[in-house]
Amino acid sequence: MTGLSNKSPRDWRLGATVDPGRQTAVDSSIRGERTQKVLSWVGPLSLAILINAGQLKANPLLAWLPVDLTLVAALVVLASAIVSALTTRLPFPHLLPPLVLLVVFTFGLIAASFDAYSAAKVAVMFSVTLFGLILAPVLVLTEKRRQFRFIIALLVVGFTASLYTLVFPETASAESNRLVFEGTNTIGTARIAGAALLICIVLVLARARRPQPTMGFLALAAPLMVVLVMTGSRGPQLALALALGLAIIASPQLRRHLRNLLPLALLGLAVIAAALSRGSDGLQKTIAFVAGGEDNSTLTRVSLWSESLTAIPQLPWGHGWGDFNALAQLTTSELSEDMFYPHNLILEIFVEGGWLTGIVVVALVAATLLKGALSAVDPVRAIIFGLAVFSLTNAMVSGDINDNRLLWVTLAIIWTFPPVNGRFPAARRPTHFTRWGSGPRHWLRPGRELREGQALADHMAPHGIEISRTSKAAEQA
Repeated sequence: MTGLSNKSPRDWRLGATVDPGRQTAVDSSIRGERTQKVLSWVGPLSLAILINAGQLKANPLLAWLPVDLTLVAALVVLASAIVSALTTRLPFPHLLPPLVLLVVFTFGLIAASFDAYSAAKVAVMFSVTLFGLILAPVLVLTEKRRQFRFIIALLVVGFTASLYTLVFPETASAESNRLVFEGTNTIGTARIAGAALLICIVLVLARARRPQPTMGFLALAAPLMVVLVMTGSRGPQLALALALGLAIIASPQLRRHLRNLLPLALLGLAVIAAALSRGSDGLQKTIAFVAGGEDNSTLTRVSLWSESLTAIPQLPWGHGWGDFNALAQLTTSELSEDMFYPHNLILEIFVEGGWLTGIVVVALVAATLLKGALSAVDPVRAIIFGLAVFSLTNAMVSGDINDNRLLWVTLAIIWTFPPVNGRFPAARRPTHFTRWGSGPRHWLRPGRELREGQALADHMAPHGIEISRTSKAAEQA
């Protein structure tokens, strides 16, 4: 045995001599893969927390933290983005939309007053929003597995918050029994629950032939439905219905399993019956809205929108970020001084950022949603597209440019989708191919299969491992 000490290391299981330099390269590759594996969880989880940090950090479970949850989550997201940028090739086409937004958002600085509210809004916009929510996801969530982990993280956050709301119920006011997640309001609670419920419903449709996962997602959907109904927040409820409908229309896979909506419909009817039996103010408010009723909240929004539409033609360069409050002539007890914004994302960008900023943002959002619809050929992309529609619909009735965090993240993820060729997905049929090697079969398009196989071959070639082409697509190539 001692005679072997001066010989080259040997893999006795394979009976092959291993070159020390090659072994070092393999070890380095393994360490890099471990780092990427950790990042593949850290980045998506921190993004999910950053999106909901505003609602979570005031809850008693997290209010004791000595640091601001938004700041910590943003720093972790940025760190993950930097590491991803250093360890992977920068996808320049994916970075183009964030750079365009960075340029056009600067136009809103020309007329800004930079008073206390304006300065705070600008600071958050050019730090957390532009870099943490728009640029970072382009680097952190480029792979589908990371996108799926981001989706699961959103589901976990939404389910946990909803379960807490049911176990420790808090009402919106002493005169109402509308449920809220302690530390936030009805809109924030409904947004968290609605996004998680959308994920559950799409996964139920996508896993129609697998009874155990389907029943599990139905069990998760129950508390989410209860919270969404009993908050009485009409915006997230309408957004969920619209997002789910468009996701089903865009995704052929979801349309094939529409029969699985039956248990979800029965579950929804049971939740509504339970809310009626308890005399839920939230459900009564939803029913009144559907019947065409108007309350102070609706009338206030209509007044803010009217103010915006009147001001936009007079302000080609905008009134400056955070300065809509100088235009609003409303004196209502429902709006505090720091809530004088149009409660409509498009109107806010036009009136504060100017015509050019508004036109560019509208065109970019429309193009992104179109790409998301054309790309929704699998459950992950269908969910991302649905979440983008959900968050955009919410942004049309509540929140400002910095509050609608989920919208910017989902738009950034859609930018990373591969280019879409051909007609609407309903008219396309994916071809069944085998990956390079003898692995499992997947629904892949030939071009993408060849790219993935070539990337794998290029990665393993320096380590002396040769991968041959075995798929039909490779033979045709």
